[in-house]
Amino acid sequence: ARSKGGQLEELSKHHLRSKANLCDGQFCLLLLERGPPGRAEAARRALGEAAERIRAEPVQALYVRSEKHPDFVTGFGLATSGLRGRLAAQALLYRPKTERYELFEGDVEDASALVDFVVRVVHRGSALPHRRVQLATAA
Repeated sequence: ARSKGGQLEELSKHHLRSKANLCDGQFCLLLLERGPPGRAEAARRALGEAAERIRAEPVQALYVRSEKHPDFVTGFGLATSGLRGRLAAQALLYRPKTERYELFEGDVEDASALVDFVVRVVHRGSALPHRRVQLATAA
């Protein structure tokens, strides 16, 4: 898992232009955040800790502010204004090359649970269960 200078990167328009190379051809551990930035602070800290612990895995960790990238977030079947009900954050493992993902069903504020999820999914040897929906965008 990579981050710049030990800091987590926020998903940017530059990342999105990379499409299949979004996470350098690897898996992306994404934290989709909604609402005021402070609401997801503990989850972001857990993501940062998890990213440090899975450095040897083919995974890049990013956080995504849902209101900045609503089409990207909606492609995962999650509404930007109400991720999984009223959760401030939702984590998922995404493989841009195949447009497939798996939702993390545990506590996003628990770094150990995030690490266990990533290691289990990356090493189980089967495709991620869900396909991201490509939304038509206005030119």
